[in-house]
Amino acid sequence: CEEGWTAYGCRCFKFFNDPSSWSYAEYTCLYSYDGHIASVHSHEEYIFIKNLIRRTTHASTPSWIGLHKIYRWGHWYWSDGTQLNYQIWSPGQPTYRQDEYCIEMNSV
Repeated sequence: CEEGWTAYGCRCFKFFNDPSSWSYAEYTCLYSYDGHIASVHSHEEYIFIKNLIRRTTHASTPSWIGLHKIYRWGHWYWSDGTQLNYQIWSPGQPTYRQDEYCIEMNSV
């Protein structure tokens, strides 16, 4: 991985503590870093990302992950095109509201 990035498995991660919309965060990852907002494929990877956020912010900061819904009542997809094979929802989530299209990870 490049300097400032952290390796996990065969992937590189970096947390940017810059408030933005989900679409702008994905745009920035894609066009500035040739990547995507993080996709999460196992509980171990979830813990790694949660700890990376805590180390960077010294807090439990809600953060975008790459999971999003393309259509109003559609299925959830990772922005990097990988398969949705791991889910850890907060109680009562997802709500399947028509106006919810992207996912925030709470590092609590």
